[in-house]
Amino acid sequence: MFNLNEIALASAATAKINACKRVFKNAHIEACNAPSNVSNQPLSREETFKGAQYRLQNLRALSSGEYELFIAIENGIWKIGDEYYDTPVVMIQGTDPFSPVLSITGESVCIPLHYAAMACESEGVKTIGTLLMEKNVHLDHQDPHIYLTNYKKSREDILAEVLRKAFMAYQHIV
Repeated sequence: MFNLNEIALASAATAKINACKRVFKNAHIEACNAPSNVSNQPLSREETFKGAQYRLQNLRALSSGEYELFIAIENGIWKIGDEYYDTPVVMIQGTDPFSPVLSITGESVCIPLHYAAMACESEGVKTIGTLLMEKNVHLDHQDPHIYLTNYKKSREDILAEVLRKAFMAYQHIV
């Protein structure tokens, strides 16, 4: 879809890699397990953005190649009113470390209150996917979204959509 050759991604998660491949079809995606320096399950908007920011910074520090784009993705649970939502944050930056960083959020998926409460009780140690697996829901712990959307959208679908939007917006600021 977009004409780039080399992209560094701050994750080795399959859904994130596949989402990047769907959006940047001809690019080489270098997946790097850059730490977020936040809990396994970020529990606020602030922690989620901080996790994406740290991933981007750590990716730049760990990367040794010549990349046209650096991408960080972090999902977190946010309380909005009386409900909880899993929301992805995408950050994109170009080659120059002083170039602007675009931050954008993707589609939020409603989390049942009892699972959100359990994630909060674990202080972010347990992810929603892990909690669903513990309750005998048969799914990939990295993709609770497919279950939570009643099998309408996978995590990969949601991430590909926000990556497309992020890159289109990024092109307008550089």
